[in-house]
Amino acid sequence: QDGCLCSVRIRFILSNNQSFPFLDKVDLVLVMTVEPGFGGQSFMPEMMEKVRILREKAPTLIIQVDGGLTEETTKIAAEAGANAVVAGSSILNAKDRKQTMANMRATLQSHL
Repeated sequence: QDGCLCSVRIRFILSNNQSFPFLDKVDLVLVMTVEPGFGGQSFMPEMMEKVRILREKAPTLIIQVDGGLTEETTKIAAEAGANAVVAGSSILNAKDRKQTMANMRATLQSHL
């Protein structure tokens, strides 16, 4: 309503058996794939199971992944069901930032 989105963040401490009673109340779920607060950390692929579960339970949900995203890990996230990513270090440290962003965007779009 009024151009605003409602979202919730999931950290890695949640159980895969967690029920998600909030899914019908939010527009976006942010799945953290690193410990929040420290840039440049390695992507935690084990979090993709949460992305798969979310995608299964909510096919139209925006699922955003944050932490350790590179061109390679964006593909892993997209294959799991993510349709948005947050990339910091991989963009800032890229030789060609614009091309890196375009590649990540194309990867996400190819899995929609």
